[in-house]
Amino acid sequence: MSRIVNVIIRAVSVTAIVLVTGILTTAAFAQSAKPEENAENVAAGKAVYDKTCVHCHGAVGKGDGSVAYFLSGNMAPHPRDFTAGVYRFKSTIAEELPTDGDLFRTITRGVPGFMPTYSGLAPQQRWQLVYYIKSLFPGFATAEPKPIELGTPVASSMTSISRGGILFEDLGCSGCHGANGMGDGELAADLEDDISFKIMPANLTMLNSLKNGSSKDDIYRTIMTGINGTPMPSFEDTVDSKDDAWHLVNFILSLSGSK
Repeated sequence: MSRIVNVIIRAVSVTAIVLVTGILTTAAFAQSAKPEENAENVAAGKAVYDKTCVHCHGAVGKGDGSVAYFLSGNMAPHPRDFTAGVYRFKSTIAEELPTDGDLFRTITRGVPGFMPTYSGLAPQQRWQLVYYIKSLFPGFATAEPKPIELGTPVASSMTSISRGGILFEDLGCSGCHGANGMGDGELAADLEDDISFKIMPANLTMLNSLKNGSSKDDIYRTIMTGINGTPMPSFEDTVDSKDDAWHLVNFILSLSGSK
């Protein structure tokens, strides 16, 4: 093997290690940068909010910012009303409030097609923003949100995907998402969210249609917690086992050609 090939192999190996290490340490770094939740950091969060969030979410967080209507008109999703305490993208069941980590994740990643990512903010600023957002709803003061357990993912295989396809029908997923997952089920045209805005089911063949994230963990979390304030229910008490939920995840990912 030539010296040049050896150099290339070593370079690729180092790059892979750096990428994997980066993925594994990003969450730990963000957690280490989490400041104390106190009045000073809430005030700092408000300063960040006033610069980056106010135009959509409004001066006092009611989702009525100057550009809110132009984002989607009379269609969901609209900018979140932080004073109502109804959150969609989270790791907690049904109407439970989100964890700090849930809010941090949404701020960091954004919502595909609707809310930009704010990963460019320093982790400390994002945590301060979390604290300010929480201050807009009194229920956070006494809440003890508990995230669901993800369990052990089931590897994707033809057997798993086949089982997931059966569950997709048996659980009624095709009624909204359509037989082929394209968001064109027989119920799709009549769906509304909790404030009577028309809402469309996700097109599962397009990963960027999945507003709560498109990784295996994201999809599992969405299946088990549902999306609060929308017709998407929690299936935690409906699926027979966590393995079945993971089979459903594998089937959904197969619709977009992913694994």
